[in-house]
Amino acid sequence: MKFSGILSIIGLAFLGVSCGGGPNVQVVDTLGNPIEEATIVPMTRSYTKPASQTDARGEAQVYQDFPKIEWLIVTKGGYQSAHVSFDQPKPMTVTLRPAATE
Repeated sequence: MKFSGILSIIGLAFLGVSCGGGPNVQVVDTLGNPIEEATIVPMTRSYTKPASQTDARGEAQVYQDFPKIEWLIVTKGGYQSAHVSFDQPKPMTVTLRPAATE
């Protein structure tokens, strides 16, 4: 097999892994209830990627591509934001705590 053919197969395999599958992040409150419309911002070492929002089940798909996503910033009004590593088994769960009230 030609070298270019091998690279094509590797590229297609990566595309299938990075784009396939269902939700890989779920956002919940401290009672385990899903949080709808939480904003998830993927971060690399040098910049932020486009944000996504959770659905009614608190789930979203975050696509891993190059450069590698290092962590997520998860926010929702009424909750403290969370800064979590993306380097953990998927699907992953992020728990948001209620915002402090004065």
